[in-house]
Amino acid sequence: MDEKGWPAFKVMVGRVVLQVACERADLIDHFLERYAGFLTDHEAQMDIVVKPIRYGTPSGLLDIKPIFSDRVVKIDAPGYQGMVDLEQGISEIRLPAQRLAEDAEYFIRMVAAVVVYHTGGLMVHAAGIANGDQLYMFFGHSGSGKTTVSRNSPGKLVLNDDLLVLQREGNNWRVYSTPFWNPTQVKPLNLSGKLHALYKLVQDGQVSLEPVSPGMALAEFLTNIPVMNGDPGRSQELIERCLAVINSVPVYHLHFLPDESFWSVLN
Repeated sequence: MDEKGWPAFKVMVGRVVLQVACERADLIDHFLERYAGFLTDHEAQMDIVVKPIRYGTPSGLLDIKPIFSDRVVKIDAPGYQGMVDLEQGISEIRLPAQRLAEDAEYFIRMVAAVVVYHTGGLMVHAAGIANGDQLYMFFGHSGSGKTTVSRNSPGKLVLNDDLLVLQREGNNWRVYSTPFWNPTQVKPLNLSGKLHALYKLVQDGQVSLEPVSPGMALAEFLTNIPVMNGDPGRSQELIERCLAVINSVPVYHLHFLPDESFWSVLN
């Protein structure tokens, strides 16, 4: 329960803890099942309150662009009003009840991306696969093949095949799974590991590795940073942080087939 007495839970996203509360117990039960394995009792850095409304246009939160200022991020569109207050550690969203689960999850992802960034990390559209003690990150937009390479990695551990968190660890970066997934994706495992290499996925008729220049790697990596790459006020800081990641490990284009043969060039 939160301070209002509403049902609530706490979930780990990288090193960040979010508490989510809603008066609808069925929504909380939905997330307790989806995020099992990532639930925690640790102190939360951000409280999220979800307030369903019976009116409004359920167009979907995914297509609404957040409005950024120094310490506050706002959502303001027909049927959707929300904010993320970094100073107070409070987030709130009012959204149509017709799309409650889908839109609430997208808002939780958005809040996670903002809070992770403001704790020095990055959320990335990528698949993370552990091969022994080496953690490989495969990045790319929807449809690029993140789920394909994850499903074709027998004997290896898939952290997540869509969204990962990077946090600095000395001169290196550590990769964390996130609890976010869809039924068509690989169910995530709550694991982390030191980043070994970055691979931009390229679907092709043959398997090969192509080294990537820092400039190209930066441009491609930036487009796979959700939410925060839409904040013009933090663009320079975001570029510098992405460069720190790119300069810490090798970066390649991975040309691959829809089978496990790509591991032969990685190994």
